[in-house]
Amino acid sequence: MVCLSKINGEPVLTFEYDRDENMEIVLNRHHDDILAIAYDNSGRPVQITPRDPLESLNVTYDSQGHMVGWSRGEFSLSYVYDERTGQLTEKKIANRIMFRYIYKSGYKVCVYVCVFVCVLCVCLCVCASLYACRCVCVIVCVFVCVFVCVLLCVCLCVCVSLCVFLCLCVSLRALA
Repeated sequence: MVCLSKINGEPVLTFEYDRDENMEIVLNRHHDDILAIAYDNSGRPVQITPRDPLESLNVTYDSQGHMVGWSRGEFSLSYVYDERTGQLTEKKIANRIMFRYIYKSGYKVCVYVCVFVCVLCVCLCVCASLYACRCVCVIVCVFVCVFVCVLLCVCLCVCVSLCVFLCLCVSLRALA
């Protein structure tokens, strides 16, 4: 029994750990159980049971030690991890995908360059449209599109090319 919290010398919370059951119990100052925490063999919490009438929180893990889900009554939250990298890819609430995570390793510089080029193209097209230099705008957009396609990876080029194409359409429409 360990008392960690005292006010005016009186214990407020006391923690008991049962090695045989692999369980920790939190007691209030009247020595009533207010919380029980069960652990697995790796020391991870698998069930947290508050005093009645509240429901227990159950936690599950995969073989790599990732938390794959937890539930409390009818509410559940689950996590999906990439088998190869171990990175979190989805969070599901009640088996509906609520969050999807996409990781792009090594492409951060490409993404920043693509965003910069897209913004530059849009600015050039807008400026050219405003100042009636429409021919220059079309030539610059085509040049940038070709340059980006040569330098960057295919997936990002499609996005940039789409943006440049839209800029071209705006410029050509302004020419008409």
